[in-house]
Formats: sequence, C-alpha cells, structure tokens
Amino acid sequence: MLLISVIIFSFCDCLSFDDVQFLEILSTSRILLPQTTLYSIWGQFKGYTTCYIENLGLLHFMLLPTSLVLSNFKLLQTDCSTLGSHHVLVADFMAKDYRICNHSFRDGLYFIDSGRYFRNYQYSVEEIIQKIRMLLIIFCFLGF
Repeated sequence: MLLISVIIFSFCDCLSFDDVQFLEILSTSRILLPQTTLYSIWGQFKGYTTCYIENLGLLHFMLLPTSLVLSNFKLLQTDCSTLGSHHVLVADFMAKDYRICNHSFRDGLYFIDSGRYFRNYQYSVEEIIQKIRMLLIIFCFLGF
C-alpha cells in the first residue's frame, strides 16, 4: 500500500507545537497522529503531516473478512492503551459538522483528525483508556 502524507496547517489552537512534538514520538496504527512538524520559512510552527488513508467507504469495510475486522478492533484497543499510557486523552472522534469526515475505511477503521488531543494527568492511565474506548463505542453506534 502506498502511503501518502497530508499536510495539516495550524489555523486554530487544536494542537500546539509542544503537542505535535510529543505526539510524533507515539506509535499508533488506527488513530493517526502527527508524523512531521512543519515550519514556515521564518522557522515558526505551521502545522504537521499525517498519513493519508483513502476512504473506500463503510460498505467496503463491512465486506472485509471477519478476522480482519476483529484484528482491526484489537489494533484500536492497542492504540487506546498507547495513548492512555502516555496520558493522552482524545477529545472526540466525531466531527461537529456531518460534512466533515474524521474517519476513513480501508483495510480497517482509521481516525484521521480526532479532534483535540490532551495530555491529562488528573485521570489515571486506566481511566483515560476507558474514556477513549467509550468514545470509540459511541462512534461505532452513532458515527456510521
């Protein structure tokens, strides 16, 4: 599979420079994080790159072998654990506007721009993991 990067410019305060630098070092499979920090010609933080996953649609996902779909959900659980173990809380998996698609179906379910990511030390690692998993469950029941 050919991997293509997309550029996400920082037009709002969704992710700060420090957030992007921190998230770049984490490795996830289905919840896509920043890969490379982008700078202006003056050396100012401009945004970041992330993988582009072509969206083949929900029907394509539903036609995948059951074993592949189940392994996809295990990868999502691993991603939840990875983020939680670093105290990273995901704000939301569903965009506020129905015309915006923060997910993509290919050989699994990918989350491309999962709202804001927060480093939260008020919750335990297990609480954060449970909160992220709950967002995934809500997405699966309401987001399709």
